[in-house]
Amino acid sequence: MGARDEKGLWIANVFALCILLVPIILSTGCRSLGSGSPRETAATFQIKKVVVVGFRPALAATDTPRMVRSPLSGAVFAAEPVTKAVTDRLTELLFERLVRHERYELVTPDQARGAISNLVSKDRVLSEIEIYRRVGHMFSADGVLIGYLYRWQERLGTAYAVRAAASVAFDLNLIHPADGRFLWKGRFDKTQRSLSEDLFDMDTFLRSKGHWLSAEELSGLGLDDFMKDLPDGKGT
Repeated sequence: MGARDEKGLWIANVFALCILLVPIILSTGCRSLGSGSPRETAATFQIKKVVVVGFRPALAATDTPRMVRSPLSGAVFAAEPVTKAVTDRLTELLFERLVRHERYELVTPDQARGAISNLVSKDRVLSEIEIYRRVGHMFSADGVLIGYLYRWQERLGTAYAVRAAASVAFDLNLIHPADGRFLWKGRFDKTQRSLSEDLFDMDTFLRSKGHWLSAEELSGLGLDDFMKDLPDGKGT
């Protein structure tokens, strides 16, 4: 089958599925994009300046896949090794969105990494939460934004047909430097599925325009949701 025939068949299948599923979706509603509790907020706290540490790999490239508990939130994820390049790319995508939203005064990931490196070189027994608290104090920040990347499986195939769909999992946490408490936390754990496999995930279907997404595109959906959920910084 040629590429044109493959695309035509895909469009026909999408149209047929939409006709069949509209009554179901209207009667049941759409399920949340990610899994688990999306966030916890401190609505009354005024957040002006945020240190963006960004994402760190939950498993190193040489580790074996396994269930991993978040070092900060305690949430459990099915994790696989990820490279530093992929983690750095996810941090870039996060920072680009934060800049566009103009919600906080931002300390860049490069500045944060430099501060963390300096701290660790002086005291190697600091816990992760203590490191982030101290970095927040160094920049006189109201919050520190840190996340972990647990899984990044790339799509095998094209936007119209896949042998394996993209699958990503990450969390993001906004920490108060003064006491280490969470001002907000969110998680995204998603493997894209066809409508025939998951009849109620119309939200992903519509946002992807019926295409099979790359891992970066799928991650972008989760980051966009986080941007909507993060505290607005004004307090109440």
